[in-house]
Amino acid sequence: VYWTAAGERAVRRAANTEAIRHFRRALTLLDVEPDASDRATTELKILVQLGPAMMSTQGWTAPEVERVYDRALQLARAMDSSADLVAPLIGLWLFHNTRGEFAKARESIRELFRVAHTLNDPNLLLQAHHAAWPTPMLCGDFADAYKHVEQGLALYDERQHRHHAFHY
Repeated sequence: VYWTAAGERAVRRAANTEAIRHFRRALTLLDVEPDASDRATTELKILVQLGPAMMSTQGWTAPEVERVYDRALQLARAMDSSADLVAPLIGLWLFHNTRGEFAKARESIRELFRVAHTLNDPNLLLQAHHAAWPTPMLCGDFADAYKHVEQGLALYDERQHRHHAFHY
């Protein structure tokens, strides 16, 4: 718990190298803990914070970034709430989109939309549209990209969604 909190504080200061060390220590301690009932939830919480810190220091396409988000997605799929899928899906979308792996990026986008509709969450739907416009644009499908830009802008409220810039 303390290493995770230290990692969170380091992220807030943009000390991402330090945050990575703290999150990795938290994961190491988690591995030696007795079988805790909330182990998967704790690991997922750490991984979804480790991923962005690693992206900022190692680059969005580093193989370790994909491993972190793949593990987070595996854990999230076993959780009760589909909301747990959001952070790993966004991380994997960023990873694959940046690598030019557009088919895999589109898989993440489709699942983000599915989760947003399942949860009936307009904030998540906004984020799904935000993820859905760059991929078709980079593939030359400007009409589809424009559709997602328009739909995202229709949902966007500057005050209400200000935190999205930091959260996503």
